[in-house]
Parts: sequence; structure tokens; C-alpha cells
Amino acid sequence: MRALLAVLLVLLTALAAPHAAHAQDPALGALLQERGQLARDGFKLANARLAAGVGSVDEVYHWSLRWLEADTAIGSGAHALAAHLARMVELDETMTQRVKTGLAGVDQSTAARFFVVEAKLWVKLDARR
Repeated sequence: MRALLAVLLVLLTALAAPHAAHAQDPALGALLQERGQLARDGFKLANARLAAGVGSVDEVYHWSLRWLEADTAIGSGAHALAAHLARMVELDETMTQRVKTGLAGVDQSTAARFFVVEAKLWVKLDARR
């Protein structure tokens, strides 16, 4: 638990640092914006792969994390965490339905549920800061 908290705090602190710097450096701001767009695009592609039966919940999760990191870096902290949580809830609902219809294994829905609990934890921990 301590390790998870430490990782979250380091992540949020480190990613908030570029926010102040990009206001003074347009090239940095452009890179941060491009990273965010690529993370959003990657997430959409991973979701499409999952829907087609060739992707995985881990792939979707990792793209959502990249999106979270990108949004946090431009100063969207709490909003970015809430958006990540919403994406994980949607992933969990999708995987629960896929298990019911025999299109995915229980391991996939268990992973998705874990990602929801993890995201809820991060939101709660962030609210305590």
C-alpha cells in the first residue's frame, strides 16, 4: 500500500512540473499537447482492438494511463484522475458484458475490476492532498 501511494505521489508531483514550464516554452507546450492527443488516439485504437476481439484490457489500461499522465502534465490533475476512473468503469462494464456473452474470460473482467478499484483509490488519495 505504501509503495502504491509513493508511486502515485511521485507520478502526480513529477507530472505537474511541466505544467508551469510549458507556459514559458511554446515548443514544450506543443509536445505536451501532441503527447495528449496521441494518448487519446492510442486509447481509442486499443478500445477498438478490444471490441474486435484482438486487444486486451491491459492494452486499454496502459493507453488510459498514458492519457492520464498527459493530462496531468498539462495541469488537469483531479479532472484527469476522474476521467481515468470513468474510462476504467466503462472498461469494467464492457468486460463484464463480454464475460456474460462468452467473448472474454473471467481473468479479463477481474483485471478490469482491479483497474477500477485502483483508479478509485487514486482519486481518494488525490483528494486527501
